[in-house]
Amino acid sequence: RHSFPTRRSSDLKIMTIQATNNFVIIKRDEPEKEKDGMYIPSKGLKKPHCGTILSTGDLVQDGNIKNGVGKKAYFFDGKCMDVPFDEQDFGVLTDSDIIWVV
Repeated sequence: RHSFPTRRSSDLKIMTIQATNNFVIIKRDEPEKEKDGMYIPSKGLKKPHCGTILSTGDLVQDGNIKNGVGKKAYFFDGKCMDVPFDEQDFGVLTDSDIIWVV
C-alpha cells in the first residue's frame, strides 16, 4: 500500500490506493508544455510513457517492479489506461507492459 497526501480545497488528507492482481498504478509524468521556447497547446501534448510507481498488485512477479514503489517506470506507448480518482489522474497498466524501472 502506498499512502500519499492529496489536496482537496484547503484540507490535507491521506489517501491509500492499492493495486490488485498483476496491475501497477502510476502517477504519470507531466508532459512538456514548452519546447525550444515555444508553448505547446494542451491538444498537441503527447503524454509521456513514464511515471512514478505508486502501488503494485500481489501477482506482480518481477522484483524490480514489485519493489519499485517510488521509482520511475517506463512503459510501452498506448498500454497505460488513465483512470480519474479523487480529482487526480492515475495510470493503470499490467506489469508486463513495463519496459524498465529506474
